[in-house]
Parts: sequence; C-alpha cells; structure tokens
Amino acid sequence: MRKHRRSHVPRSTPNHLKWWNDFGGMHWVLQVEVLMLLTFLFCALPAVLAQDTEVQYLSGHGKDDAVPWKFLCTSGAQSGYWTNLPVPSNWELHGFGTLNYHRDLTNAYDERGLYEHDFSVPATWAGKRVFLVFAGVMTDTSAKLNGQSVGPLHQGGYYQFKYEVTALVKFGSTNRLEVNVAKHSANASVNGAERTGDFWMYGGIFRPVYLEAVPPQFIERVAIDAQADGKFLMDAYLNGVANADTVVAQIQTLDGKNVGQPFSAGLHGGREVRLTTRISSPELWTAETPNLYRVQVQLKQGGRVIHEVSQRFGFRTFEVRDGDGLYLNGKRIVLKGCNRHSFWPDSGRCLSDAVQLLDIKTMKDMNMNAVRMSHYPPDADFLDRCDELGLYVLDELAGWHKAYDTPTGTKLVREMVTRDVNHPSVLFWDNGNEGGFNTNLDKIFDQYDPQQRRVLHPWAPFNDLNTAHYLPYDYVKLAGEGIPITFHKNKYFASTNSPQKFIYLPTEFLHGLYDGGAGAGLADTWALMERGGYLGGGFIWAFLDEGLKRADNGKIDVAGNEAPDGIVGPYRQREASFYAIKQIWSPIKILETNLTANFDGTLTVANHYSFTDARQCKFTWQLRRCIYPNRADAGDETVSAEGTAKSPAIPPGGRGFLHLNLPENFWHTSDVTEGDFLAVRVDDPHGRELWTYVWPLRHREVLSDDARVIARADYFSGTNCGAIKLKGGGMAVQIDNGELVGLEKDGKTFSLANGPRVVGTNAVLKKVSWRLRADGWLQCDYTYAAEGANDYFGVTFHYPENLVKSKRWFGDGPYRVWKNRLQGGTPGLWQNNYNNTITGWHDWVYPEFKGCFAGVLWLQLNTAEGQITVVNDSGVPFMQVLTPEFPPVKLAGHTIPSLPACGLGFLDAIPPIGSKFQTAETVSPSGDRAVAHGEYSGKLSFYFGRLP
Repeated sequence: MRKHRRSHVPRSTPNHLKWWNDFGGMHWVLQVEVLMLLTFLFCALPAVLAQDTEVQYLSGHGKDDAVPWKFLCTSGAQSGYWTNLPVPSNWELHGFGTLNYHRDLTNAYDERGLYEHDFSVPATWAGKRVFLVFAGVMTDTSAKLNGQSVGPLHQGGYYQFKYEVTALVKFGSTNRLEVNVAKHSANASVNGAERTGDFWMYGGIFRPVYLEAVPPQFIERVAIDAQADGKFLMDAYLNGVANADTVVAQIQTLDGKNVGQPFSAGLHGGREVRLTTRISSPELWTAETPNLYRVQVQLKQGGRVIHEVSQRFGFRTFEVRDGDGLYLNGKRIVLKGCNRHSFWPDSGRCLSDAVQLLDIKTMKDMNMNAVRMSHYPPDADFLDRCDELGLYVLDELAGWHKAYDTPTGTKLVREMVTRDVNHPSVLFWDNGNEGGFNTNLDKIFDQYDPQQRRVLHPWAPFNDLNTAHYLPYDYVKLAGEGIPITFHKNKYFASTNSPQKFIYLPTEFLHGLYDGGAGAGLADTWALMERGGYLGGGFIWAFLDEGLKRADNGKIDVAGNEAPDGIVGPYRQREASFYAIKQIWSPIKILETNLTANFDGTLTVANHYSFTDARQCKFTWQLRRCIYPNRADAGDETVSAEGTAKSPAIPPGGRGFLHLNLPENFWHTSDVTEGDFLAVRVDDPHGRELWTYVWPLRHREVLSDDARVIARADYFSGTNCGAIKLKGGGMAVQIDNGELVGLEKDGKTFSLANGPRVVGTNAVLKKVSWRLRADGWLQCDYTYAAEGANDYFGVTFHYPENLVKSKRWFGDGPYRVWKNRLQGGTPGLWQNNYNNTITGWHDWVYPEFKGCFAGVLWLQLNTAEGQITVVNDSGVPFMQVLTPEFPPVKLAGHTIPSLPACGLGFLDAIPPIGSKFQTAETVSPSGDRAVAHGEYSGKLSFYFGRLP
C-alpha cells in the first residue's frame, strides 16, 4: 500500500532561510511563497495519487510469502481447535482435514475451514470505495467484515470474486475479517464439475486475498480487441458514474512511450463505453515474438482525472479458418503443448510466481509453444508470464465429465472471462472437459469477449474443431485428414461422410502414465498428424506428475495410477520423454541422419517456425573426440575444434542449407581434426537451446586386436564342450559350454556370469569364442539366430544388482530408451550413481539407472567387487543395465515392457512402451514388436579392475 509522507514545518528558522535573509526581505518573501507552494502540493498529492486503484494485501501473494491467519478446521485431522494457518494455502497440505484424490470422501462433506484475520485500513482511504477480493477459494465461501456479511455465498473454487465493503470498513482502525469456507459445495453441480475430477481435492483460501480502493466513480474493467493491422477496440465498464463525462486512453510501450495519439469517448449515461483507434505498424504478439503494449485509461470530468487504470495487451489477430487451420497474424500456426495442472508437491494448488516461471520455462525448453489449462483457470500470474514469455493458451472452465448448472456456470464464465479476456496468449475458451459441457454456456463467453474467441468442447468435435482424445493410429490418420471422430461407449466413430473438414486439435493425446506415452510414439504420431493437412496442434497428457508430499508422513503420494502422468516429476525433474519431445518438436531441424563420405560441411535445414527466420537463430559446431574408458576423466578434451556458422536465411516453413564453413581439408587431415563426432547446436533468438545434433564421422576402435592371446575357448551349437579354464596374467576364467560361469582377477572374485545367454523367442546360440589376452582383456565373440516377432532378442549376462554402485559410459544418454522412444539422447560421456527409480512411482531420481541404453561404445560398472569395463566392439545397438522395475501390474496399464532379467544385456532389439489406455502398437508403428530374421553377431571385450 502506498504511504504518503506528511509535510513538516520547522519550529525555528533553519540555515537555508537565514541565508536568504542576507539578501533582503524580497528574498524572504520569495522563500515563503515557495514554501507555501510546496505545502500546497504536498497536501494535494494524496488527491492526485488517488486517481489510481490502490491495493492492500491481507494475505501473501503465494506459497512463499503467506501470512498467518487464525484458523479452525471443523473435522478430520487437527480439527476442533483454533490455531494459525498461512494464507494463501490448501489446509490439507498443513495437516488439517482430509485429503483425497478424484472425489471428496463422504466424511469430508461437512468439512469447513473457519478463518479470522485482523487488519488496518489507512485513514486516507476514507471517501473511497473499498472492495474485498478473493482470487480463489475452495469451494463455498461466505465472509463477514466487522461482524456483518459482505454479500452472498460464492460457489466455485477456481474463480476470482469480490465484494464491496465500503460501508463495513473502519478507516484508520482495526478491522476483523471472518471467512467460512466449505470444502464440499452445497451446489451439486459445483461438486460434479470440480470435486469429482481426475485431480487432488483440496480446500481453503489458496490464492491471494486483498483490498482494492477506488474513487466513488471508477473504471471497473476493460475488455480489449487489438488486431494485427493496428485496429484497437476497447470496451470500458464504469461504476458509480455521476458527473464524469469522458473516458480518455493512450497506448504506450511498456516503458511508457506514447504510441499514436490519445483517443476518447464521451459518456451518455451508461455504464459501458467503447473506444477505438488505430496505430500504424504495431509490433505484433506471437509466442515467438511476445511483444506487449499497455493502454492508460482515464475517467475524466471536465478535464480532471477521476480514476486511471493501466492494462497490458498485445496486437494480434487469431483466426480459425474452417476446413483449413489456425492462423495468427495471417500465418499458420501449429500448437505444440501439454496439459498443465496448477500444482506443487508441498503446497497443492497454492503456487508462487517462481513456480509459474519455472513451468513456462520448462515447457519452452521442451520446444513447446502452447499449454492447456487442465481443468480450470490458472492463477492470473501464470497468464501474465505466458504473455511475457510467449505461450499459446487454452483457458478452461472447470467441468471434468460433469458440468455446472446454467445459473452457476453463467456467473463463473463471467468471472473467468472478465479476468482473462485481455491476455493475448489466450486463443480459445474450453467449456469443460470430456463431456462436462453445459452447452447453454457456449454463448455466454462471447458476451464478455470482444475478440469472440472460439469455444471448444475438449474431446468432442465442435465449432469445426476435432479435439478427440487418445485416438489409435489409424484414427489419427483420419482425423489428420479432417474427418471428425467421436467417442461413445468405449468406441471411436469416424464420420467419413461429413462434408465439413474439421481441424484436428487433440486436447489430450499420448497419455504419459509412468514412463509410457508422452515422448513414446510421438515421432510417428506427429509425422502422421502433420501429413494430414488439417493439423491445428496437440496437447500431450500431461506436464507433471501430481505427486503430493503428504503432511502426515512426508512421502510423495501419486494416488496409485491417477496422478503420475507427467513429462516431468513433481518437483519438475526432467524425465526421458522431456528430451524426446524437445528433439521431435524442435522448430529448426537438420534433416541429415547420417553424414556421407563426401560430406563437405553443408547441412539441410527445415524451418518449422511460423514467424522466425532461421537467420535469427545461432548455429555453432564442435568436433568431438571419442573418450576411451581409460581416459574417462578427461572431459575437457572431448572438443578438438569448434566454431560458429553463418546463420542461413530460411523463412518460416522453408528449407535451405547451412554451410558450416569448416577449415579447408578439415575432413582429410586427421592430425588437425582428431574428430569422431560432429555436433551442431541450434539456439533460438533468445539463446535457448533448441537441439544439438550429433553425427559419427568415423569408426574408431576402442580396443585394438593386436594384443597376444594367451588362452582361448570355442563353442559351437550342438557340441558339448564341458568346462574349460582360461588362465594367465592373473586371470582365472571358467567357461562351461560357451557360458562364463566364474572369474577371478588377482585372486579376487567378480560375479559376472551365465552369459552370453541368448534371449528372445525362437532364438538359439550358434557359436561362442572366448579369448584371454596378455593385456588382461577377456574377449567374447558370439553368433545366434532368431526368427519372428519378439519383444527383445540378444544375449545377457548375470550380475548381482546389490553390488552395483554407479556406471559410466560413452554412448547416447543420459536417459534410457524404448523402441518407440529412441529420440532425446546424444552421444557423449555420461555417468550416474545407482538408483532404483521407478518412473513416476518411486525414488524420483533421474535419469533412471536401470534400463536399455542406445549406441553404447563402452560402459564401466563401479561395483563392490571393483570396476568392470565392457567394450561393445561390434556396435550392438542396445546395452541393458540390470533389470528395471515397474509399478504394480494392476496399476500400470500398458507401461510394463517385457525385458530379460539380467545384470548386463547386449540386445539387437528392445521392446516399445505403451500408455495408460493404449498398447504400444495401437499408438504408432514404432510400437510394433521387432521382427528377427537370420543370424546376429556381437563382439564384446571385458576388463576387470581398474584400467591401466
């Protein structure tokens, strides 16, 4: 709240007035007049500043600066006594009441929170009108100020509402606010829309509470439509107008520079006035170029400013071109986004500005440009940051499978739209979710929105947009071709005879339960969606795992398989799908998958931006060396040369060439390059990495074949070789019918055994050759045959998991892969300590230690027995480390791929992973099982102990 300093009149003549006396009476009189003028200005200053709306927070702004209020919970844990509770907050996160997912428990139907808070209102507010504002309370709210009701009961937990309390406030003295919050609403439709949803059920004042002070005549709100051609329309809604006669507005840049001329409209007795103007060549708002302006709006009477407000906005024209696509400022856009709950593990729905920023930056780091508010309007701060940083938004009225009744919904639509209407980031209004549509409300949105944004019914074809959820691959093809799809009684129906082509905009797809969905299958699915010609975009379910830190035991609770659907963890830990999505959705793509022998430093670039030319991005290259296992600590030596390429001029939607302009004869002079990999990093105009592309340039053997062999053993299918011992150089190796069964190095046992053992349906071992070298390496060459469809095939070795401490490897990383999620890794030197993370279920340490890793040249296990190094001499595609665990089968849906039990596996094929509702093969072709045919060979080299 603003504080105004009182003027001070000195009791004796100060030195500066004595100085004036030296120059005669005239100067004294002049100084007195100056003092009188200054005194007048100081006295008049509060009246001048009173033109603005003044705000006094009674609570904190969010979870990090919450203010303690007196509190009593009426039932459940810690109930029946007065104590303190920080506001804003959800009371369950502080150990009060009951906590449940998906619905209120019947014993919580009467659960209430009673709040009391004392505060003072400045005496300078006398003569103003004062409003009490609640930014969000779950769920039914009644309040008293100084013992008197502030107004009618408010029902609806995710919406901002206010009461005028001018007649109830004691100016210049202490006031008492009492708030009675019912967690379970007395309105059945509110409970249906909000409290039977696929999310945690909370209670409490979870968003800020504050006072607003305005003059008796004031501007209540404005609603803006600012078009890309510079046309500006604003509806100003006024309150208490008596003698005010004009509304005047001035568009400005955010740093206060006027843009265009002031414009105005006279008042003619109504509460609403429309102002229009036009400016030339405005800087346009897009998610790629989030240019913002503000408009200063003044309510005047005879030239005197009565009240002034400022509203931020952006110039942009958004169109849904039926039978075509989505267009912003005349350019086609495709929305790449996810569904986001307002959530933090320690505080529930009560967030902070730091969390809003973290979420938006995390999404943009994933190369997303859009977000759907699931399944309710977010904090106003979140939309402010979307405007500033650039994200397209679907703003949603709550209604998870069930809808508000019409009178309640009408009021809540008004509260939602009037709060959010001026955000340029908001492109659509969602009227509920998955059947939670009260169609009587569709027309209500337009009443408060001069932009007339389209209303969506998420999962249903409506308003010429098909938002169908979780379509199988074959239906994705139809939807991408503009055919509307409906879902009824667990079946999909395609309206192939529809003459109208629907824009395909799935508001949920690729359900990310545990480690499934999300990035798994996205490459195939997205490519198919793009080919169809009617793609508007898509929103992956979901952004984060709603893992709640329980107040009763401190553990993370994901409500079984209800809440762990995220691309990131509860504290925004990045899971493997994060990086797969980042690569697939990169707006600048380098199309080469392999570099040919005559590569001359020229790469093909596709620009998938809508507004950004590739010349605005930065392209840097590096020549990187392969790090050998005995030099794995020399991380700084991986880069042998680097430089910056001239960014090519490639317009949005176009293709062109990037010339790296490498030094002459760079590829032919090995003593100059010493390079094994070429890496090209692409940064967006703001310096954010879009993706780093890495290609192998040559094959370099990690281990040479010139060492002397001191012992060997060979096994052929159909023969019984029995037990063979290989000895030499401190090694004692036992082989039985081709399998390693025991090993000692310098008298110390290493427990690697039972391999190579062939795994896979109809897979048989053909031959194995073991060679013990004089330099201590033990080499294994093997061949096996396999046929038919398999989840996996290859060879494995046993090693006890309890002995493993950490691993280090050179290959793709740092995350594990599945057959339908190979994207997201880059070649390099990686390492991590052992963890038993079960994605979305247990431990929450990422990257996961166990699983299948691609492109591994070599790997070191640090164990309780010592170091074990294995070199993948023949380039077997996948290396499995231990056997990953998964959530309970009854919860996992289709997210438990079949893998062999092993300590180390060397696999030519690995399984795909499905999602909560869909098998992997239903989602995309990459989800089909691998098909084996013929013989497969591998060459592995092992070293036990520290490398020399």
